[in-house]
Amino acid sequence: MSAADDAAPVSAAEAKALFAPLVHAPALVLAVSGGPDSTALLLLMARWRRALKRGPKLIALTVDHGLRRASASEARAVKRLARRLGSSSSR
Repeated sequence: MSAADDAAPVSAAEAKALFAPLVHAPALVLAVSGGPDSTALLLLMARWRRALKRGPKLIALTVDHGLRRASASEARAVKRLARRLGSSSSR
């Protein structure tokens, strides 16, 4: 069992404190592979950004590396999620 298995979800207050230094950035670029860690970061940052009156534009980037059969569908899924969350996306 890893430490991540015992971790509690990040609260809105914790995210606010964690991302506070980024609030005045014009944009934040997130590299999102579609795996659980990067997807969680995208979801967390989108929730944080929605709670702000003004804040940075979120831009999610993903790459279809073509190394696995599922890579194209994973890249499309990241793009759909980013758009649904209000983030710009590019692949």
